[in-house]
Amino acid sequence: MTPSNTPPAKNDLAESPTSRVKIRPGRYLIAIIIVLILLTPISFAYPPFLLWIGVALIGVFGVTAVEFQRLKARLKYISLKRSVPGAIGRGVPFEISILIRNNGKQAIEAYIRDEVPLLATPNYELHEVKVAPGDSERISSQITIPDRGRYEMDRIWVELQTGSRLVSLQASFEARDELKVLPEIFSSEKGLQQSQAASIELLDKLKVSRQQGVGTEFDSLSEYREGDDFRRIDWRATQRMQYPVVRRFQIERHRDVLILIDCGRLMGQKCGDGTKLDCAVDAGLMVARVALTGGDRCGIGLFDSNVVGFVPPQTGEQSIRMLSECVYDAKSEFKETNFASMFSTLQFRQQKRSLVIVISDILDTETTVRYRNSLASMAQRHLVLFAALKTPLLKEIVQKESETLKDGYEKAVTFRILKARMEAMQSIQQSGVHILDVEPSQLTTPLINQFIELRQGTLL
Repeated sequence: MTPSNTPPAKNDLAESPTSRVKIRPGRYLIAIIIVLILLTPISFAYPPFLLWIGVALIGVFGVTAVEFQRLKARLKYISLKRSVPGAIGRGVPFEISILIRNNGKQAIEAYIRDEVPLLATPNYELHEVKVAPGDSERISSQITIPDRGRYEMDRIWVELQTGSRLVSLQASFEARDELKVLPEIFSSEKGLQQSQAASIELLDKLKVSRQQGVGTEFDSLSEYREGDDFRRIDWRATQRMQYPVVRRFQIERHRDVLILIDCGRLMGQKCGDGTKLDCAVDAGLMVARVALTGGDRCGIGLFDSNVVGFVPPQTGEQSIRMLSECVYDAKSEFKETNFASMFSTLQFRQQKRSLVIVISDILDTETTVRYRNSLASMAQRHLVLFAALKTPLLKEIVQKESETLKDGYEKAVTFRILKARMEAMQSIQQSGVHILDVEPSQLTTPLINQFIELRQGTLL
């Protein structure tokens, strides 16, 4: 799903302009009018000259009207085709091209402007083209979009001109396309290499762990043999068969992993080139790729005050596409996080014991109490890892020297927040939840390592 392996480009054919047609005076028309206005004072000395000016204006406007009609008729013979990639990576340059075809019998001189998303860089480019009769020209632009999400491109603007430059005509062609800007791990070769390396490490460690131990997944019933653990005797089967029968188990090959990402207001804080939510999405999908590569089932969920999205555990490496579709457009809304709704969803939809990774943050006491209660209840059924993302701004305030009284107040409040946060972490950890407390930009590697460690253990 990297930019080099994106789906085939989506094409939009626009054969006729919409009703948005505007007339604009050309530079020569403006120059002629200015010259005639400057010559007007001559009429005070020679009154008939004013009549000549009037005749000249009528002639100029008459020629302008004729040329406008010609441009309007020529507009009908223009067709445009835009080509965009189906999916691109966040912050990765990509190319958009427009094919201009002239189906008429006269040459076309035009300026073309594509209506790209506002966040794109650059977001305004004007291309000058000359297209011979029956011919076509292709223009291309390379742009970058720094944020994940779904973006729409609606129109292509065309400005036609004549050789006399007396008048120009502007029209917009409706050409709807959709751009999907995917998280960073699908755009960064370095990120993909790290993911693959982590997958290999996970597979190596899982192979060792699967060869050790007696297993936890039921396999079959068989007759008791000397050396078998008597605790594994199935007494009902023994009574029915009239000879000792034991249960045989195998090492469970597939585990369920659920990655839950908070989309509340705290996750919208800036850190580096993105937000906490961007870091959470990147790290979450990286862990999902590692889990799927290792043979586990993996699901993903989004929540703020409600459940925003949920994909139950899937199997197979191809499932990463489905998981990325769920989270690539995730946005941080100005809403208080309420984990209770996601907890209720898990109770209903995920009853099998799983490794649940919650990526979020906490600050105030009220949020801590809600989180602790929900996470503690969930930890009774599942193995829970709470990845808390620190706020870089708080660290900056603590490290900054206090030069004014206001700086001292800010630092005092910050220390109080950090102390409350530390106490909250300890409280959650005491409820049986594993804790990972890291900077957002450094989340991926520690999260994968913690996942591998928990996956190797016998707690799951």
